[in-house]
Amino acid sequence: GAEVLIATDDGSVGTKGTVIDCIKENSLTADSIFACGPMPMLRGLKAFGEENEINTQLSLEERMACGLGACLGCVVKTPDIDGHSYVNNKRVCKDGPVFEASQVII
Repeated sequence: GAEVLIATDDGSVGTKGTVIDCIKENSLTADSIFACGPMPMLRGLKAFGEENEINTQLSLEERMACGLGACLGCVVKTPDIDGHSYVNNKRVCKDGPVFEASQVII
């Protein structure tokens, strides 16, 4: 089994603070980070992964109006041009929802 660590804002259970605080408090190391959750947490994990040269994959949660990629309602900014809309976007419903952290600007 895996060890489960918990972080809560008020410290009522586990580490008081963010998931980053929990990682640092417990001196955790990893080859990869896989994350799904609120955008502030994903931003923090993306930055932590970049700072520590850890491969990071993020599962993004966006409203998906059509679910087919046609409406572009679920786009996320990217450093590269999208072949569908020819702008710096990727469609979460069609191109994701999981992205390498380096492939999205959040």
